[in-house]
Amino acid sequence: MNSRLLISVLIGFLPVFCNEEQTTSVTGIPAPASHDCSFAELDSLSLTAIYDGNGAKIPDTSANSDSVAWTIINPRDQPSFNGLGRYSDCSGTLIDTKGTDTKAPAYVLTNGHCVGSSLLEPSAVVINKSEAAGKNMFPSYYVENVRSKNLKAYPAQSIAFASMNGTDVGLVALSTSLAALKSLGYCSYPLAHTRPSEGTEIFIGGVPMSGINASLLGLHYAHCTMGKTVSVWEGDYRFLDSFRHRCSILGGNSGSAIFDRHSKEIVGVVNTTVNDSADGQAACSLNHPCEKSTNGTTSTDYLDNYGQYIDFLAACFTPEGYFDATLDSCGIKEKFGE
Repeated sequence: MNSRLLISVLIGFLPVFCNEEQTTSVTGIPAPASHDCSFAELDSLSLTAIYDGNGAKIPDTSANSDSVAWTIINPRDQPSFNGLGRYSDCSGTLIDTKGTDTKAPAYVLTNGHCVGSSLLEPSAVVINKSEAAGKNMFPSYYVENVRSKNLKAYPAQSIAFASMNGTDVGLVALSTSLAALKSLGYCSYPLAHTRPSEGTEIFIGGVPMSGINASLLGLHYAHCTMGKTVSVWEGDYRFLDSFRHRCSILGGNSGSAIFDRHSKEIVGVVNTTVNDSADGQAACSLNHPCEKSTNGTTSTDYLDNYGQYIDFLAACFTPEGYFDATLDSCGIKEKFGE
């Protein structure tokens, strides 16, 4: 796994998270005057991606070409993507816990395979453990900020939740409060309590890294539709509640938030796909995931990427904004028996 992911197709509109007048700045980027990070829509943009404009898959080696169907997000037109960024060698997203306590930490949503110092055991469910040293969230990871090294690191404090047991989701608490980040102009985004249906329009914001030229490293946007829910096996890992999608992704997009275009909520995270570099590997091995049906049939889907639902986390926060897996409303106990 290790965040090495394939790319897929995107068509559509690039949303604006915060549509208020811009006043303050975060690391040189205009920031919203208020923290109403609701979406508006821009006109259709010229997109670049690793499925071409006709929806045909093209190799990962074409990631830097003009034929790719994704969009580089820029801070002037899309300042409210500033709550999305890089977490370690993956992507991460600041979530809106809607808490009332200004001391409550900021939380970053990412993958389970992006936290800690090594891959989690297949049966592991981690709750409130220390994060590995040196793990940081870099919000506002726009291409021009990366080029100018105009970036701010916010250290991780703990792993609030992480598991690769039937899913691949990680939630990290930063050492900085959400209120402090909001006061600097960063946006945060709500988690969905319900799952979207197949065919729902979705989009992804994250940081593709594998094979990307240094001049193009930074936040990219991709748009597609929600696919079918499937059971995915990869090495010793069983992602039994995955969904297909064809939004453009590469290695580094692991942990990228997947948004419902209409509700404007986070409905999932990017997880895995069949790697170009895994050609020739056995089906169901690491970087060469397979699907297993209820009747035991195994198949490899070379066209679709996979995401993981996050609805079980949405009700795991206190009114003050703290993660609490023991809440009756939290879906962790039902899902994992914790």
